[in-house]
Amino acid sequence: MMKASQLVAFAAAAALSFGQSKSATPPPMIIVATHGSGAAMNLTLTNVSGRAISASVVLVTFRTPKGSQVQAVDLEDSSLLPQATPLAPGAQTTGAVSIPTQLGAELVIDQTQVDYVLFTDGSSWGPDTAHLSLQIKGMRAGWARAYSHLNATLKRQGKDAVTEEIQSYVASKRTLAKATP
Repeated sequence: MMKASQLVAFAAAAALSFGQSKSATPPPMIIVATHGSGAAMNLTLTNVSGRAISASVVLVTFRTPKGSQVQAVDLEDSSLLPQATPLAPGAQTTGAVSIPTQLGAELVIDQTQVDYVLFTDGSSWGPDTAHLSLQIKGMRAGWARAYSHLNATLKRQGKDAVTEEIQSYVASKRTLAKATP
């Protein structure tokens, strides 16, 4: 086992031995994990499939010296940011997971796993053990609904009404955040 502060590189052949896939097909991504600044682990994800990837979920499992396991998640979704694009075949993207330091113990990486991949054609790969495909679908539905609503407001009332609605929403969330202990 490797410490979180050490470079962890997983090649495609080694990926299966670390539990990246319980599927008969090889994983569509290779993971390279390196210790980032502070309590973060940087992940470099390379698309080794022949299709563009729209969203992905990577699980990193850490083990404490006493054998307990703690899991961190990296969820990437190119549909949620206007400047983001799907991960083309052969391309790389970077993400980060927080290293769970609340245990006060030296954590070691037990396993990295590509848990779920959504391709741009709508097909998917992976066991989805964390069931985060549902979160991806929910976030996309929420963004689609917000876009539709704001677009309708823009057409009916103009850009000032859209700006006012967004500012009102942000202000209400700030008030709620202050009231929440």
